[in-house]
Amino acid sequence: ESALFGRVNPNLYAARGLIDAMMAPLVIVAAVRSKKWPIDLHVSRRIVYHSATLMVAGVYLVVISAIGYFLRLLNSPWGMVARISFVAGAILLLVVILSSASVHARIKNFVNHNFFSYKYDYRQEWPNFIAAISGNLTEVSIPVRIVRALANILDATAGAIWVHIEEDGAYRLTGSWNIDGLPPNVPAQNPLIRTLAGTQGIIDIEHNAVDAKTLLGDPLPVWLKDDQRVWLVVPLTHMSGLLGFVVLGRPRAPRDLNWEDFDLLKTAGRQAASYIAEEESSQSLAKARRFEDFNRQFAFVVHDIKNLAGQMSLILKNAERHGDNPQFQTDVLATVADSLKRMHSLLDQLKQRRTASAPVNRLDLIGTLRKLAERWQLQIPNLNVDLPDGTIDIVAEPQHVETVFNHLLQNAVEAAGRDGRIAMRVYAGAMTDFPETEASPGNGWAVVEIADNGPGMDAKFIEEKLFQPLDTTKRSGFGIGAYQVLYLVRDIGGRLDVQSEVGQGTRMIVRLPIAPSLVVSSKFGEFSSI
Repeated sequence: ESALFGRVNPNLYAARGLIDAMMAPLVIVAAVRSKKWPIDLHVSRRIVYHSATLMVAGVYLVVISAIGYFLRLLNSPWGMVARISFVAGAILLLVVILSSASVHARIKNFVNHNFFSYKYDYRQEWPNFIAAISGNLTEVSIPVRIVRALANILDATAGAIWVHIEEDGAYRLTGSWNIDGLPPNVPAQNPLIRTLAGTQGIIDIEHNAVDAKTLLGDPLPVWLKDDQRVWLVVPLTHMSGLLGFVVLGRPRAPRDLNWEDFDLLKTAGRQAASYIAEEESSQSLAKARRFEDFNRQFAFVVHDIKNLAGQMSLILKNAERHGDNPQFQTDVLATVADSLKRMHSLLDQLKQRRTASAPVNRLDLIGTLRKLAERWQLQIPNLNVDLPDGTIDIVAEPQHVETVFNHLLQNAVEAAGRDGRIAMRVYAGAMTDFPETEASPGNGWAVVEIADNGPGMDAKFIEEKLFQPLDTTKRSGFGIGAYQVLYLVRDIGGRLDVQSEVGQGTRMIVRLPIAPSLVVSSKFGEFSSI
């Protein structure tokens, strides 16, 4: 204009700012989408998405204002009523549109397709996917979380998951979301399973293709092909095997899929499969632990029954010499009755075991050991018992305490023989003897020593074999007794120590924590736990 007319219109300067403002968004989008521009500029997808939404809403309001102005020019008697009704209806329609998930999905697809080089912001998609699976949703199972997490990637409205059950030889429906009427089991020989395992790709049900490029060789199942609610099948692969698959429902807004969608879904499917494998491993481990606990209890019961049988054998041998003694006969009947009671108690342990939270009452250790010693003296007349006159209370189950010292006395008898010397001594010890032990601090120990003059054991045997389960040097043994004693003593909160040398006999020292707030008196002196 300056060259032609020799002047410049000042309105051009006034319009320059508005024109620059209109061009700026286009320059920004071009800079973001072009990989050749040496400019590191990142525009948040969320900002672009919300800006586009506000722009659409603004254009909508401008159109509504123009229509309202046109209605005002009509000068109709109903013009004011028409304008008010129209504006109110338009605002209501805008609120409905902005709250519609389908509209949001369409705007999101438009923004991702036209304003960015890639459809997904992977820095946002991946954390959202992980959070959806591993979130603290105790009321939602892992399979349902996986379905919802995969559905959120494509704005799908429904989905279901099948997981391989090896025992059934099929894939079982383990969770669904917003969909029902699907088969509960899909056989492992189904053509769908062969396709998923062979290609490990995403099946597009509508186009009968894998990853939108390979046509399916095997036909889809009828229940999948004829169901208008379903859209995609996502394999869940783990360790090169098909752990399961997810069927996704149709999205809120129509969308075209490309390599980005398929790659993201396959990667997410592998991650989801790892969560399922971890969950299955946890369940298998918990089941194995329950069986391990039951097997341990069963082994303990069998070993206790073996010890009871050994005690009955000793009574029969003693009956050859003392069978005519009425006092011996009375003691034998009492011992048999007590043994029968113990066997019933052992069998009950297999049916109803104490849980970790079950309350345990106080137990008079001296009284319990005195009754136990009286029974054993019927079988071993030369058993030397040294018990204090007072009481020492501990917190433990009577059955466990009896089992511990029955095993120790039985082992002493087997080591020393019927003519050997066996002694049991009980006293209260200070907690400072073992300051590293945290059990019942400040209350002291109830110490029980059982000694015999048997052949003894070397340090290597004690360290490597004595407390190993199923490892025994006895012909008739199970290798359970010492392990059970150690297990029960630790369960009570105590400790077990062994003093032994080859040819010098063995001394087993059991230390059990004394119950709090007690004063223990004995002929060894007074020990206060207060």
